[in-house]
Amino acid sequence: MKHLLLFFAVIAPFAPDIARAGSTGGLGQITQADKLLVPAFVILALIGRRLPPTPLERLARPLVTFVLLALIASISVPLRFPTADPNVAVMGVLRMAKFSGYALLAVASLRCFASPEYRKTVLFGWGAGGVLISSVLLRQALNLDVGIGVKDGIYIQGNPYSVALACVVVSALSVLGSGRLSARHTWLVGAVTMAGVIGMLFSQGRGGWLSLLIGAGFMVRKIRVRYLIAAATVALLVVTAAANSPTVARNLQGLIVEEQGYSSGGEDAETSLSDAGRIETWVHESAKLAEHPILGFGIFHRGGASPLWSTGSHNFFLQMFLEAGLLGGGAFLWFFWTLWRATQTLQGQAGIGTRAVILTVVSGALGGEYLYGDAPLYCFIIALWPLAIPAEFGAPAAEALGRISGRRKRPAQTRRSESTNSDRSGMPAAASASAPPSPRSTTQSAPST
Repeated sequence: MKHLLLFFAVIAPFAPDIARAGSTGGLGQITQADKLLVPAFVILALIGRRLPPTPLERLARPLVTFVLLALIASISVPLRFPTADPNVAVMGVLRMAKFSGYALLAVASLRCFASPEYRKTVLFGWGAGGVLISSVLLRQALNLDVGIGVKDGIYIQGNPYSVALACVVVSALSVLGSGRLSARHTWLVGAVTMAGVIGMLFSQGRGGWLSLLIGAGFMVRKIRVRYLIAAATVALLVVTAAANSPTVARNLQGLIVEEQGYSSGGEDAETSLSDAGRIETWVHESAKLAEHPILGFGIFHRGGASPLWSTGSHNFFLQMFLEAGLLGGGAFLWFFWTLWRATQTLQGQAGIGTRAVILTVVSGALGGEYLYGDAPLYCFIIALWPLAIPAEFGAPAAEALGRISGRRKRPAQTRRSESTNSDRSGMPAAASASAPPSPRSTTQSAPST
C-alpha cells in the first residue's frame, strides 16, 4: 500500500486536465495536477519523514532566497502601483506558492528516490508519468489532424510539456550511456526515452525540440556507433511523423521559415504573437527593467498599471528580472550557478548528464516562460537525481557540497578534535591520523548502492 501511494505521489505532477480544469478568473488556471499537489506532498512527507535529507537540499538556499524576494516584489505591488488591481498581489503570491509546491514535491520525491527501499517505485512513477504525457500529446495532435478541438476531453499544453519531456529524455539518455543498467532495465529506460521523443514530436513545442538538441549535443561529445543508430532512429521518427501529421509538418516548417507578425492587445499595447520575433520581443521588454530595477513589477503583473506585455517576454530569465527585479532575477541565476558547480563533484557520465539537463532547461527557459511551476519545474529538479546520491558516483558529498553552499571547514576546530581524539587513544595526533580505520568504522562509512 505504501508503494502504491508513493507511485501516485510521484506521478501526480504529470496528470493532464480532464474536461479542461476549472479557472479562478483573474487568478489564473487551476489544473488537475495542481489539485493533486497537496495530497501528493502529504504522502511524500509521511513516507520521507524518517529518511535522511539528500545533499541536493543543501543547495536550496538560492531558491529560497528567490522565492522570498519574489513574494516581497508581489506583496508590495499595491504600495508601488496604487492604480493596480489588488488581485495582482494575490496572483503573485499564488504563483510563488505553486512554484514552491512543485519544487518541494520534486525534492521530496528525490528523498524517497535516494532510499534503496523506494527507488524502484519512484523510477516506475517517473517513467509512467513521461509515457502518460507523451500519450496525451500524441492523442491531441491526431485529433487536430482530423479537425477535432481540445476544448473537452483530456488536454495539456504542448510547449511547457515539450521542455519537460526534453529534461526526461536527456536524463534517460545519460543513464543509458552510463552502462550501469542491466539488460532488462536498459529496455525499460529505452522505451521511456522513445515515448518521450514521440511525445515531443507531436507536442508542437519547438522550444522543447531545440532544448533537447542542445542538451543531447552537449552530452554526446564523441560520435559512436550506438549514438549514430539512435540519431538515425530519431530522424526516421521525425520524417515519418511529418509525413503523416500535418500538425508536425507545420511546426517543422515554422521552425525553419521565419514568420513575423504583431497585433495589438490589452490597453492598445503591442504584443508579439510570433515565435520568430522573440529577439525583437526581448529587446523591447528588457528596456522596461530600468523603470523598476530593484524589485521589478511584481510576479505576473502584466498590463494595466504595468507596461509589461500581457503575453510576456517569451524568456523566463528576462521575465524574472522584469517581475522580481535585479534582486530576484539575480537569485534565480545564483540557483543555476550553484547547481552547475555542484555537478563538478560528480564523476564520469553522471556529471556530464546532469550538466546536460541544466543546459536543456536553460535553453528551454530562454525561449518561453515555463518554470513558474507545473511539470517543467518538477521534471527539471528530478532530472538532477545524481546530486541526490553523489556517493554512488565517487563524489565527496559532505565536503564538496558544503563548500559549494558556502560552508567552510575550521582548521582550528579540526586540530582541536584531532588532539582530543589523540588524548583519548593515547596516540599522538599524527599517528592517530595515519592509523588504519577499524573494521566497524569502515563498514559504517561505506556508501550503499
